[in-house]
Amino acid sequence: MNTLRLTCVALALLMLPACLVTSGSKKESTGTHVSAETLTQITEGESESFVVELLGEPSRRIQKADGAVLLAWDWERTVSRQGAVLLVFAGGKEDKQRATTWVRLDEDQVTRVWQDNAEQ
Repeated sequence: MNTLRLTCVALALLMLPACLVTSGSKKESTGTHVSAETLTQITEGESESFVVELLGEPSRRIQKADGAVLLAWDWERTVSRQGAVLLVFAGGKEDKQRATTWVRLDEDQVTRVWQDNAEQ
């Protein structure tokens, strides 16, 4: 009887590494990611056409009451990781990064450039 019990325990321990059912990760990005290096290429006094040529069409255009125009490029990346072990435990994690690049134009010339970043 002890031999049978010992054999069952040994078999169960040998099978444990093979019980990982699933694991994986997935990355999804939307919008326009603007790197810090690219951002340094936009200097005060540049025209809107230069900025759009460099970054592409903005996600949003906001007309301010004082006549200024704000251009925004939104970007989001989601990284999802999941796994299940022994058909008993299943877990997952999702990380989100968001960034918005802003350019302020006064009379069609860049007067300010900045970036808002967020992680969740």
